[in-house]
Amino acid sequence: MRTPHLLLPTSLLLCGIVALTEDIPPGYYLSTIPSPPGWARYPAINNRGQVVFAVRADPYNADTSELYLYENGQVQQLTLDNVRDDFPDINDDGTIVWSRADGPGGWMQIAMLVDGQTTILTSGSLHHFAPRVNAAGHAVWYRWVGTGCAGTDADVMFFDGVTVKNISEQGYSNEAAKLNDYDEIVWVRYYDCEPPWQSDIMHYVGGATTQITYNRVEPQRCDINNAGQIAWYEGFDDQIIVWDRGVLSVLTTWGSGLYMSKNGGFIAFNRWHEDSQTWQVCIHHAGEIFELTADPHWNYDGRPNDQGETVWHAGTPFVVGLGCLRRFALGDLNCDRAIGVLDINPFVLALIAPATYSALYPACDAALGDLNQDGVVNVLDINPFVVALGAAARSE
Repeated sequence: MRTPHLLLPTSLLLCGIVALTEDIPPGYYLSTIPSPPGWARYPAINNRGQVVFAVRADPYNADTSELYLYENGQVQQLTLDNVRDDFPDINDDGTIVWSRADGPGGWMQIAMLVDGQTTILTSGSLHHFAPRVNAAGHAVWYRWVGTGCAGTDADVMFFDGVTVKNISEQGYSNEAAKLNDYDEIVWVRYYDCEPPWQSDIMHYVGGATTQITYNRVEPQRCDINNAGQIAWYEGFDDQIIVWDRGVLSVLTTWGSGLYMSKNGGFIAFNRWHEDSQTWQVCIHHAGEIFELTADPHWNYDGRPNDQGETVWHAGTPFVVGLGCLRRFALGDLNCDRAIGVLDINPFVLALIAPATYSALYPACDAALGDLNQDGVVNVLDINPFVVALGAAARSE
């Protein structure tokens, strides 16, 4: 069984470890997610800025792993049950799915939290790992069977809101499943019976499964967005490939492990630096690659939302916290993390002279003036901007 992510231990609370870097997209800033002492891992962020993650208090005891939710600067503990709670994901409705042991040291089942009520979707003597949930509350994950060559057989399981079914072919190790909001599902199918091992990317749509890679070298860590584009990493030469309706393109020849936003066109991935022996997090958008981190720590497995806000593991090989790329709030045109009268002049500039605005505020983005979120900054944003100023003043 392959681990779904790179794993690192920690035993301390990590805060403020993400160093500032110049390679940040305009309109964003670096931050951290506070977490309790322990092995913080597997963060996921939705479009409301909520972040769900797991913390293992004792790195040597899986049953000490609990779930936490970060929202509006506050951390809430979601589980306290003395069993392993791991691999969480969250959608924009706040529905959370994760792998939860059915007892101390028990079999990992799939749990779903909706409006404060937890439902267990699976049962039996098999492990269920790494669920993902879409906007409809449908979920996909892999079930480790442990038979076959090298004991690696695994199935991809799909919950359509009513029933759970196996959608993969048996006799392979089917892992790392992801889905978009239209129930298109991708995963990696490994074949371990003959060395060297082989893998392919599988694509499930409307009840039919298609193999989309042939004669590629170690394709893995795939994802799919709502446009139906599929990306994966090829382990032999560190290429990241994007598949778009059968056409392949190379996103980078220096990257690994990736996640895609459902919308917005963001792809986060890892880069290994041999000279410093560190992983760093990058994000690709609109043809540009930004290396978000450039410090002596390990930063890896970034997950973006549709606004490009991204969360990742951040730390040393022995102390791991959670790094975060945040977008400045709409209306914060001077990018001081507050909306107020100091934003009036920058707003006017963004409205009438965006080039001048960009020159004066290079860390900002004129799109922060699009308060009615219609895709353009114009006079229709003036009233919403005034409303935002009033709301900020009343909250002081």
